[in-house]
Amino acid sequence: MERSDADLVEKARGGDRAALEALAQRYLPLVYTVVGRAADADLDVDDIVQETMVRLVAGLPSVREAERFRAWVVTIALRQVTDARGAARARRLLAAEPGELAERPDPGSDFVGLSMLREALTNEQREVAAATRWLDEGYRQLLSLWWLEVGGHLTRAEVAAALGEPPGHVAVRVQRMKEQLDTARAVVRAVHARARCAELDAVLEGWNGEPDPLWRKRIARHLRDCDTCGGTRGRLIPPERLLAGLPLLVPPKSLLKSKALLLKVLAGAAVAIVGAVAFVALPHQSPAPPPAASSENNAVVAEAPAVQQGLGSVSPTPAKSAPAQPFTDKVPALPRVVSAKDVGAVRQHSRIAGRDNGQSTKYNERSVWVFDDTTLQNPWGFLSSTSAATKDLDASDGIDLSADAPADLIPHTQAERDFEKQHDKSGGCTAQSDPFCGSSFAYWPGPVIADPARGRVLVFYGKLCRGGGEGTPCSGPLGKGLGTGVAAVDMNKGTVTRLTAANGPAVTSVEGVDRTMFFPDGQGWSSAALVVDNAVYAYGACTYQGCHLAKVALTDIADRARWTFWTAKGTWSPDPGAAANTIAAGAAGETVFYVPALKAWMNVLLAYGSTTAQFQVGGSPSGPWSKPQTLGQTMAGAYAMFGHVEYAQRDGLVQYLTYFHPESGAQRLYRVEFATG
Repeated sequence: MERSDADLVEKARGGDRAALEALAQRYLPLVYTVVGRAADADLDVDDIVQETMVRLVAGLPSVREAERFRAWVVTIALRQVTDARGAARARRLLAAEPGELAERPDPGSDFVGLSMLREALTNEQREVAAATRWLDEGYRQLLSLWWLEVGGHLTRAEVAAALGEPPGHVAVRVQRMKEQLDTARAVVRAVHARARCAELDAVLEGWNGEPDPLWRKRIARHLRDCDTCGGTRGRLIPPERLLAGLPLLVPPKSLLKSKALLLKVLAGAAVAIVGAVAFVALPHQSPAPPPAASSENNAVVAEAPAVQQGLGSVSPTPAKSAPAQPFTDKVPALPRVVSAKDVGAVRQHSRIAGRDNGQSTKYNERSVWVFDDTTLQNPWGFLSSTSAATKDLDASDGIDLSADAPADLIPHTQAERDFEKQHDKSGGCTAQSDPFCGSSFAYWPGPVIADPARGRVLVFYGKLCRGGGEGTPCSGPLGKGLGTGVAAVDMNKGTVTRLTAANGPAVTSVEGVDRTMFFPDGQGWSSAALVVDNAVYAYGACTYQGCHLAKVALTDIADRARWTFWTAKGTWSPDPGAAANTIAAGAAGETVFYVPALKAWMNVLLAYGSTTAQFQVGGSPSGPWSKPQTLGQTMAGAYAMFGHVEYAQRDGLVQYLTYFHPESGAQRLYRVEFATG
């Protein structure tokens, strides 16, 4: 009788080497199939699979629900594909000649082509496999999971969990993906037809022979308008019929017999698992005292005036002794939720039509707020980062931020300004002549913390590139992430500076190496942050399984070499790859703070795809944490819920949260009352 995943996971977490090896062997074909079908042709599938397997086994201590293990494995595999794709894109951009994005991929590394040779596929199935190379990269990942669902290897619930999206949203995306897949299949038929249409030959002039989403669109336009080629789509067999029952791909012998892989997984990771299990039985360790203060690399690479009324000319305030915030090795008692209700919209300046992702901190007896994308009216406008402030810390009658006129908060570097100028549409560029034509940078502020001893507020933010050509790191109206950094708002001078990350790995952006980026995209620590005894605790690298935790002394925040990361062993490591999950993740972030009346730490959030407000209590920022508990319901479409502890009442038993309501563009105020016992 085959052992269940739950049994193997439990035994492996306890250090059972045989169970660990059984899990690795059981999931290697699944990982190989997911990675191979989601990866681009120029990625090394075997390398990604090996790294996925290492992370799979090393992450076993963080698995809280063994029944969701399969979805968790798929999430790790997709994340590794995304990381590999980003690294490959950066290498191509740095190595490419001007006006050229990439070299032709090595045919020997083409997973789709090789897998078609290894599998006994029908012509129609081969056609589907070939068509995957023409899909947008987001749909390639979705197809890799849907293919497994149709084949009976994943359930729709597991697909949704792996993507971190509700099943209804996944259904809509699958339908759109299938439409694009049908288009791609028609394109494959047309370009490989024995007697090709003469007009299509003219369309294909200049094509390098490699599948590409931009060329898919051009060819598809011709197919719609051409009587000769237009019949290809109508004769397509539904992909569900073609893919149903297909087995998982058989990994090559190089993976099945890789002693290096097994030694790395079973020796290194098993030690980590045994160490983590042993640590559970020990008393919780309080965080180590912060290291001695060092001079901060605070080179000004980008600076802008903070023109908002609420941020300008605030004298530095000496740090005050905060009440004791104890750390414990036990999950505190859960409080009772007395009430949780929406109490209206946060009042904004008259020019603001909508404001996303509002987070705040207390500085010098005022509340300082930062926001993501801000839509303006009268006249229309759009800003990716703004801020506001108020001295009124009584939220019982609402929160009023209407005094501060909106203005850009986080500035560009000179290299970013030069890049935007080079690719400005006003210079006459087109998508055909310049794939980055129309590209621009944006910055999404995340958590914000006060540093009164240095007269500043620190803002964690993500950097994006938007408006470029399809398939580039700047594609799409919302854009794609390039990395995360930290900006300092000087509360005396009213200026904003993007800090330079010292002593850390260089992060490559589309304009070149960007020293203001502390971490590359996908590894950002900008989900939640707080300060305890001069130590900054920052959460990030979040998935639906949870968020990792980093720590650094407030004085050393710009020194990447001094950042450490909480591991499954219950220790702090300088390696972010060793980090383990701690708190539950919220859509766009969450807020962690201390509640004196409960003698507990609290995390508040709206989970991905959910409108149910939730909270957790913990013994310390690193845990242990309770399972998420329900606070109450929010409005339809709500996301990005955050706490604002400076407005708390009754020693923290009354908390005021906010969330973003996309339909109205409003920040909604949410009052929660707790009781002990």
